[in-house]
Order: sequence, then C-alpha cells, then structure tokens
Amino acid sequence: MVARHGVGYDAVDVPALTERGIPLTVTPDANAACVAEHALMLMLNVARQTRYYDAAVRELRWSNPPVPDTFDLGGKTVLVMGFGRIGGRVARLCKAFDMRVLVRDPFIPQNTIKGAGFIPAKDLQAALAEADVVTLHLPSSEKTRGIVNGEFLASMKQGAVLINTARGTLVEEKALAGALTSGHLKAAGLDVFWEEPATADNPLLKLPNVVMTPHSAAATEQGLRRMALSCADSILSVFANKLDPDVVINQEVLRGNA
Repeated sequence: MVARHGVGYDAVDVPALTERGIPLTVTPDANAACVAEHALMLMLNVARQTRYYDAAVRELRWSNPPVPDTFDLGGKTVLVMGFGRIGGRVARLCKAFDMRVLVRDPFIPQNTIKGAGFIPAKDLQAALAEADVVTLHLPSSEKTRGIVNGEFLASMKQGAVLINTARGTLVEEKALAGALTSGHLKAAGLDVFWEEPATADNPLLKLPNVVMTPHSAAATEQGLRRMALSCADSILSVFANKLDPDVVINQEVLRGNA
C-alpha cells in the first residue's frame, strides 16, 4: 500500500497503483483544522496589511492614520470553492467573522449547504461577481487544473481577493499576476504554487500585493503529528485487514480484493 502524508495526491500515479491492486491512502481529517486556520490567516493578513505594518514598526515608521487599503472581514462576502472537510471549516470560520458565506460545490446537495447555514452558489459567474474574497479548497485533477484562468479572474469582482491553500495547479499564475498588476484584483494570499519550490521566474514573487507561504498550511506541530499517526494507522490497518475505505483514494482496489 501507499500512505500519503497529507491529502493531496496529484503527484501520485493512481492508475498505476490501481492496476497493481495497491491502495492509496491519505489523511483526510488530520490537517483540516490547520489548513482552514491558515486560509483565515492569509485573509486577515491581506485585509489588515500585517506585512506592511510589521515592516513599518521595525523601521520606526509609525503609520497613523492607517493604511487605506485595510478592511474588515466582517460584512464582506466570501465564496468558498469546495465544501469538503477543509472548505466546510473555512466556511464556519468565515461565518464566525460575520462574513456572508457563499459555497460552490456541485457534488454537495444544495440543501446540505443551506442546512449548514450557508448560501449555495449555483451560478459560478454570478458568485464570482459578488464575492469580495474567493478561497479555493479543491483537489487538483484534470477537471480543476487551471480552473482559475483569465476568464475566471475577469469574472471576479473588481478589487476582490483570491486565497489558495489547496493546490498551485488550480491557478494559472501568469493570468493571476496580470489581474493583480492591473488592479482588477486587490490582493492574493497563496500557500501553494504551480511549481514547487517556487522558482525565480514566477511573476507573483515580485508583486507587493501578494502574501505568500511555502506550502506550509498543514505544517503545525499538531497537524504534522496527526498526519503521521493517520499514516501509521492506515498501514497497520492494511495488515489487520481493517482499512477504512474513507481514507482510500482508489476504492475500486478494495472492491477487487473483497
């Protein structure tokens, strides 16, 4: 078996594993809390210009009045793209900040989203035009790779913010750089990049209105421990013939071995 230390598996050749009858497991619950908190951290850093203020204080520049680009999260509309374990947590955190929460996930029943207290975004284009913040919580696949392209960005509200703590391959980075440079988007908060580690030719690295972290959203002390224990549990469960199907990506392997 292959136990993935995390939830992303876009770098794993799943068909090759399936062909050989090898299950691929992930750690779906282990990092949900820390990644969701990281997404909120990026939103707050963008909204409150933390990086600018920190640099100013270190240089003994006491900024008063405040930077005009700062804003409250409360009262803003956020579009949560993906309503899985992480997206669901992000939606709840945003609601706790008194944000209006739209949720886009065609695989989740609309009544489930409504029942959780959020607004289903049936029309993606309309939701993009309405949202002040768009936060991505989607897996990377053939259907989602490059989903945030020029058309997607052009549909976003003027002055909106993009947050990505999911996978870098969801976003066409040149198009995002263009939207940020032109001023169509106010800012972005990114934990992931198309190519990792990020390279010097990435245009996003030179933009002052981007807050970046090195794919570290899940890397808290507690998150790393939970992921390690989850991997170990999956490995032991395989040998005990008690593997939880919910942690297996290629579940057809389990049916074939039944």
